[in-house]
Amino acid sequence: MGYGRLLRGSRFPRGLGSCCGRDAAVQRLVAVGSPDCLAKQGAPKAWKYLLGHECIRQSFGAKRRLLEWDFIIGSRTVIIDVSDRLFFNEMRSTTAAAREGCGLAYVFDQFAAANVREGKLDLLLERYCRRDDMLHIYYPSRA
Repeated sequence: MGYGRLLRGSRFPRGLGSCCGRDAAVQRLVAVGSPDCLAKQGAPKAWKYLLGHECIRQSFGAKRRLLEWDFIIGSRTVIIDVSDRLFFNEMRSTTAAAREGCGLAYVFDQFAAANVREGKLDLLLERYCRRDDMLHIYYPSRA
């Protein structure tokens, strides 16, 4: 029995040894905040203004690695080390906390979409968010 992993990135990575893999899905990470939270903190007009906002972070994996808030600025990727007061290990909880006004969140658009349509969350910094981000699944080769 082997273990599978899910990787985020534009191309399936090379150098995974005897692993097989395939593209799993196209995702997009977006920054969101509730209207109440934005009324208190103000809406960030550029990525650098995230540094002054309370944010909600998501951790994953056994080592509790944090999901990076990365944005496209021109032709480069910039990673923002946002200030945080809440951590979750599940994206639905992260989205729910943002909806309740606990801070800004960085989540896959599918988790935020219904809340955005209903006016419970606003999309932020859309012009800096990646347009699409491929998820890849890989697993040990059986050959």
